[in-house]
Amino acid sequence: MIIEFAFFLICLIGGFWLFGLAQEATVLPALVFVAGILAISIGLAFVMRARGGATNRGPVRGAEHREQ
Repeated sequence: MIIEFAFFLICLIGGFWLFGLAQEATVLPALVFVAGILAISIGLAFVMRARGGATNRGPVRGAEHREQ
């Protein structure tokens, strides 16, 4: 779980760093900007799909009738 959080943090901060780097880039600043967006998106997707998080609430009561 610590490694997953570290990966998320690296992607998030790295994505923000790429956003800032895109402002100063002389070669393909749009590509650097898109790479920042992708890094942040990958980090968020990875942490949202991780098991055991606060959003893992288990089955919803009263949902049995919807399965039929």
